[in-house]
Order: sequence, then structure tokens, then C-alpha cells
Amino acid sequence: MNIQRRLKTIIIDHLEQYKPAADIEVIDAKRLDLATLPTIAVEVESESAHSQALWNVINCRVSILYRVHAGDINQSELDDNLEAIEKSIEDPNKMVDLGDESTLVIFNWLYQGSTQDWSDSMIDIVFAADCIVTIKPINQN
Repeated sequence: MNIQRRLKTIIIDHLEQYKPAADIEVIDAKRLDLATLPTIAVEVESESAHSQALWNVINCRVSILYRVHAGDINQSELDDNLEAIEKSIEDPNKMVDLGDESTLVIFNWLYQGSTQDWSDSMIDIVFAADCIVTIKPINQN
């Protein structure tokens, strides 16, 4: 399993525990076309090498999409759901602790905020974060 899949799996498992309502499905964003709404979809948008010296350390941009039908939720409930999702991903210490030496080490997590996109039928809120990760511990070959 590569870094992207491991990181997504860890974040999906975390969000499953903290999702604001039982009817919200937490999925890999690659399955978004099969999802029922409301849903939270996790994607690793980009990966890049941290440096030549730290060849096994990767910078990742993570996006977490919360999608709901516009007519299925009132503003107060939407605000509560957004706050719950944000609280579950904004604490860098909590997010770094999700990794471990055997699967994926998360060195740093920087929550970047969210953007909202509204249409007549859908509300999309995308939360973004940057993190630094590795599969292989730094001091081992």
C-alpha cells in the first residue's frame, strides 16, 4: 500500500469515529460517484518529495469534502456538522498521533481551512491540510 492509500485509510478511520451524524458515509474520494449523500470524502491531492536528503519523507496535500443535498439540511445543522468535522482535523497533535511506526509516520499536520461551494442542489465544503509523512522510518534503510 502506498503513502496516499495509507494516509487516506488513517484519515477515513479517524473521521468515521468523529463524523457528526450516523447517516454520513466516510469514503475514499475515488468512490465519490458511488456515494449516497451526505458524505465525507478524503483525497490526497498531491505528493512531493520533502528534500533530496530526506528522500523517504513526503509532503502531502489532503482535501476532505463534505457534500450534502442543499434541501436536506438547515443552516444550523450544517454549521454544527462543519464545526464537528473541523474540530476533528484541526489539532495537529491529534492528527500526528494517528500515525505509527508500523504503518505511516505523520511528522506534521497543518490545517489550512475550508472553502464552500453552493448550488441549487448541492453544498460542497472542502477542508484542506498539508502534512509531512513517511512509510519508512527515517533512520532505517
